[in-house]
Amino acid sequence: MPTEKRPYYMLKPALHKPLFFTLMFLFGGWSMMAQAVEVTFQVDMSNETVAASGVHIAGNFQSAAGLGENWNPGATQVSDLDGDDIFSITVSLPAGTYEYKFINGNAWGSDERPPSECSVGSTNNRQVSIGQADVVLPPVPFDGCLGNVTFSVNMQGETISPDGIHVMGNFQEAAGFGQNWDPASMPMEDVNGDGSYEISVIIPPGEYEYLFVNGNEASGAEILPTDCSVAGNNGSNNRPLTISPGQPDPATFCFSTCEDCDPYLSTDFETHWWNDAVFYEIFVRSFYDSDGDGIGDFRGLIEKLDYLNDGDPETDTDLGITGIWLMPMMESPSYHLTDPDGTAKRFRNGSL
Repeated sequence: MPTEKRPYYMLKPALHKPLFFTLMFLFGGWSMMAQAVEVTFQVDMSNETVAASGVHIAGNFQSAAGLGENWNPGATQVSDLDGDDIFSITVSLPAGTYEYKFINGNAWGSDERPPSECSVGSTNNRQVSIGQADVVLPPVPFDGCLGNVTFSVNMQGETISPDGIHVMGNFQEAAGFGQNWDPASMPMEDVNGDGSYEISVIIPPGEYEYLFVNGNEASGAEILPTDCSVAGNNGSNNRPLTISPGQPDPATFCFSTCEDCDPYLSTDFETHWWNDAVFYEIFVRSFYDSDGDGIGDFRGLIEKLDYLNDGDPETDTDLGITGIWLMPMMESPSYHLTDPDGTAKRFRNGSL
């Protein structure tokens, strides 16, 4: 009986497997390296007295950039190589959203706290979203703002592309995001899962145009009605954008529409009986004393129900409330439910 000829990979598994995994490692590593882009952070220190220990930057990007632990204020120094008071550093980072801040020195306490209009969180961190193109962020004044803009688009009802949601426009070069009208360099995120995608960008003052993109190719750009757009040099109708001090962020639009669709302002929600109720908060101990001992009680509350609402909408001698909110009435270490001598009171038979 002739011997069956089997493929080489079935005869020599011990030889081909290491080669296979080596190739996987090489190509996988190349793929991951290809996703990293160069990001340049810059800060204008012209109005500051620079600390003897220099200027540093800290953020949750440091580990990804190979700069040690995140939020280490003394590990990553930024330099002013040409003496123009603009301190900068360029790092390699994978796509993502990062937070950071500059430090005039090398320790917490000398870190900046930029205004809320150009920062996020309780510690006033700056934020940047990185896509597939190199980024050179404009120099920001230490402790100050420079045209920070939040783009937002509501994608409810849309089928989201696997490549995500992006924004593009003729502001991208000024903001340091490669070339203008690049549909892949500025990814947006739906941080709180409400269907609204956002990105915050530092843009110098000026007049600009932009479009949202469902995906990362120009073919996925929204198509706008003429009544909320301007004819652009890129051959499409674009959303107009003005950047100036004190200028509010553009509205949250629904994709491809003129409609303002900010989910925070939506009134399209289910209502319940308590949505139209008028509650009156009552501290029983001080509301009404029914037995003359100087302490309010439940019997006193019951006796005053007609004062709260007598059930007749035609009268004007009651408060007309439709709900009562009783303050805590269980045993408590606070004065609310204790005798003058500190002995805790308890409710018995509906009264104190």
